[in-house]
Amino acid sequence: MPKLTFILGRRLAACFFIAFLLTSCSESSVVPPTAPSTLNTERIGELGIACPTDIQVQSVDGKAVPVSFSLATTQGGEAPVTTSCSAESGAEFPITRTTVTCSASDNLDQTASCMFDVVVLSPPKLSVSKILAFGDSITSGMVSIPILGAIQLGLEPWNSYPTKLQGKLRQVYQYHAPTVINEGEAGELAAHAPSRLRAALNRHQPDVVILMEGTNDLGAADAVEAARDELALDGIEEMLDDIKSTGATAILATIAPVRESGPGIHTSLVGPYNTELRSIAASRGIQLVDIYTLLNSGVCLPMSCIGDDNIHPTVLGYSAMADEFYELLVELYDVPVTVPTAVEVGSEFLETSWSK
Repeated sequence: MPKLTFILGRRLAACFFIAFLLTSCSESSVVPPTAPSTLNTERIGELGIACPTDIQVQSVDGKAVPVSFSLATTQGGEAPVTTSCSAESGAEFPITRTTVTCSASDNLDQTASCMFDVVVLSPPKLSVSKILAFGDSITSGMVSIPILGAIQLGLEPWNSYPTKLQGKLRQVYQYHAPTVINEGEAGELAAHAPSRLRAALNRHQPDVVILMEGTNDLGAADAVEAARDELALDGIEEMLDDIKSTGATAILATIAPVRESGPGIHTSLVGPYNTELRSIAASRGIQLVDIYTLLNSGVCLPMSCIGDDNIHPTVLGYSAMADEFYELLVELYDVPVTVPTAVEVGSEFLETSWSK
């Protein structure tokens, strides 16, 4: 009996040992599951879009203006990102304020939009339409021409200051350029000019009259004709009265310098005569253009804008005169341009302008 008990004990111990081994092997062979990899849950950035800054241009001829602008830029979103604008760069924009809308969308159906304005201003304009240039040969465009060692005078109206003034006005005010009328008469005396001016005022009905007369009146120094400058000033006063009576505006000009005594002209009378013209302009409250000072300064020093006959301006001199009158006319009569109100893209006119 004891022997049997011993054998059973050993067998039970063996079974427990085997069971232990099996359990240990089973546990050691099981590999724990690998934790799932972390997903990239970083959010795609929100889609954004930035438009160009507002653009302002000016029409020169009253027509629509081609306007180029940089493309709208995007940030964030998931590719592909597409953009479009309600108007293309380089399209023609009418005279108004046009609001352009640009939109963007991405692969996640995110959308964004922005807007900018294209402002096209109306063309430059003067408030006057007809300018009368009245005077003697310096108005008509007389120049001195050296021929075979002699100095001769020739009429070159294309080089006159009124013609050059007209050219400058047309270049800038293409849509509404005033007409400049040249009523220069060679050899005319200011004392004799009022009747011709009245006829010109009646014929042309100008808005502005540029008056430059008197050089031919200063041709005598003897006792008999010493009062010519006074007669010339009387003629100037009479012509200014006539201009005022028509409702036109007068612009008075001093006469050009004389390099030295020319035929029939005395330099000693030019300075005092111009002083009187300045006084007349001041007392009447009218504009004065100082041609005498102009042709004695700047690019015209030393008297380089007076021709070889010592009296008439050179082509450079006439150009300088035109520039001076132009600056005054712009200062007095340029119409300020107002910024138009906004309109939405998509009107019939705009669609037509942008159609390909």
